[in-house]
Amino acid sequence: MQAISELISYVMQKPLLAIGLIAILLFWLLEEDASALTFSQVTVRAEDYAQSVLLWCALTFKEEYNNKPSIVFYKNRKTKDNRYGEYHGSTNEIRIFLNKNTTIQDITDTIIHEFAHAIQHAKDGLKNYDRYTRQYGYQKNPYEKEARALAEKYAPKCLKDLNYLYA
Repeated sequence: MQAISELISYVMQKPLLAIGLIAILLFWLLEEDASALTFSQVTVRAEDYAQSVLLWCALTFKEEYNNKPSIVFYKNRKTKDNRYGEYHGSTNEIRIFLNKNTTIQDITDTIIHEFAHAIQHAKDGLKNYDRYTRQYGYQKNPYEKEARALAEKYAPKCLKDLNYLYA
């Protein structure tokens, strides 16, 4: 219940976020797939929505990780490997590349994926990340597989919860 009240309190401070999420609700009510909406189709700013997803993660995974990371947004950053985001353990910072995250689904998946890296960093400092990448490649790196699995499992719930809270 505390999670709901914290999210509602956050939304009440951001009227454009509330309006945008109501637009998302309308798409759902019309049986459209709102997760495919781009941020140019709704009035919610990607940055505000991302903060809501981050708060959702902090509340959902508080047992695993209780030090909510900050988010830094990059609008036009080019990455050599097509990344949507990255986690930096030294600063406890999630970096989001907005030019790659164009849909509500993208932002939701990326924040949960990078939050998974924050949890992993708290557990073991991601000490084997580089070795695993060299040994198995990025896609088969166990840290990446775990982060993708967490995003795949929890993104639908996050989308549903945020839709419910902002309606």
